[in-house]
Amino acid sequence: ICVTQATTKQVGNTWRTTLTVSAAKNYADGVGNETEAPFDEPVPITLRVGTDDGRPHGKTVGDKIVRLKTGTQTVTIDTKEMPTQVVIDPLHQYIDRTSEDNVLDIDQSP
Repeated sequence: ICVTQATTKQVGNTWRTTLTVSAAKNYADGVGNETEAPFDEPVPITLRVGTDDGRPHGKTVGDKIVRLKTGTQTVTIDTKEMPTQVVIDPLHQYIDRTSEDNVLDIDQSP
C-alpha cells in the first residue's frame, strides 16, 4: 500500500483532500518466491496537521477506513481543518516492506 499524491483545497467551510493510492498483495514462500494475489481490504487512512516543535506526529484532523483494491485508486476525505500530512495504515496492520511510502506531505492546491 502506498500514497503517491495528496492535495487539499478549501471547499466552503471544509478542506477536501484527494489522494492517489496504490495497493497490491503478494504471498511469499519459504525461499522468497512471490505470487500476486488480489487486494480487497479495508485500510485506515489518517489526515494530520503537522507540528512546529519537531515531533513526528501532529494532531489528527480526519480518519477514514477505505476499501482499497488492487491497483491505483483515488480517495477523497473532507475535514474541518487543513491537513498537512496523510498516513495510510497508521497502525501498521499490513506487512509492508516499504512503509515509508505510507506517509506523504499534502500539497495545498489553489
